[in-house]
Amino acid sequence: MAESLKVIIDTSLRDLSSRVEGLLEEYQIQKDKDMGTFFITPEQEVIERVARRPQILMLFEQPAKELTENFPRPVVGRISCRIMTKETATITKQDLELYAGRIKTLFGGETPFIWERGKECYSYTDPIKGYRLQIHALNETAAKKVVEQVLDIQSHSPDWEFMSKNAAVQGGEDKYDDTPTNQTILGERYKKKRRRPRVTMVFWKAEIFIDGIAGNTLLCDRNGYTYKASSQ
Repeated sequence: MAESLKVIIDTSLRDLSSRVEGLLEEYQIQKDKDMGTFFITPEQEVIERVARRPQILMLFEQPAKELTENFPRPVVGRISCRIMTKETATITKQDLELYAGRIKTLFGGETPFIWERGKECYSYTDPIKGYRLQIHALNETAAKKVVEQVLDIQSHSPDWEFMSKNAAVQGGEDKYDDTPTNQTILGERYKKKRRRPRVTMVFWKAEIFIDGIAGNTLLCDRNGYTYKASSQ
């Protein structure tokens, strides 16, 4: 009986997660449009509250030593997640200091975390806990390492049922070629931008977006800065 109940609960959670994911996507599409006057359903109210939860934004960058003559500009990557246990009115400076310290430990430090970015694309979707990750990685193992590290910021453990490899687009992963090529724009020759390049990336900085505050608040960076509640 207990095992049957567990199956029902697990299935319901997966269905709920999928439904919230769909509603979030619809919200992102419609939020900036002038739709006139309309009624907001309870579900839409929930989605708007989710979309306004504090959001951690982490930036990663290709090390300078890996830049080449053909590709002199570093590749930059971004990963974000929301803090579902906090709201604009309840998050504190002490919370920010805690998140800054955890991110510094997990991603920075003397031996920074390495994100092996590649042509495969994986999604980890658990909107109930604030995760809608899309990760370009060398392989599944590399993608899982990123997911584990991001979830550890809030002391969450991954449920791999929420992770999937995105279906290959037309032409397959081979279409994302790293061979340098040029294109002509307005009569001038420019290098084409690489898509899904195979590079290693290291932590650059982390910020937090709090609805109601203009701009993001810096939590920590690779230059040694770490947010301290006492100095704010």
